[in-house]
Amino acid sequence: TTLFRSLEAKERGNSRPTWDEVSDASAAKKTYWSLWDQLDIRDGVLLRRWESDDGKIVRWRVILPEEFRGEILRELHAGQLSGHFGVSKTMAKVKLRY
Repeated sequence: TTLFRSLEAKERGNSRPTWDEVSDASAAKKTYWSLWDQLDIRDGVLLRRWESDDGKIVRWRVILPEEFRGEILRELHAGQLSGHFGVSKTMAKVKLRY
């Protein structure tokens, strides 16, 4: 698909595809296109660079494939180490990691 070709290009260090190449793509693919300079692929894992407003903190967060998102949410909410936190605390955990 266009997304995988684009991500392969990113992994090889190529430049961002043109808008014409992604304009007919899904919203997710367009989002990846717009975040191009904030994305990196390490060991086959797609990461997004996050920087604090003051620029002092930089974190690389995993962009989860859609098929794993439900499982991760369940684990962060109800897993052995999670403690059944509410929506706000569970989402805060998600935002720290993904």
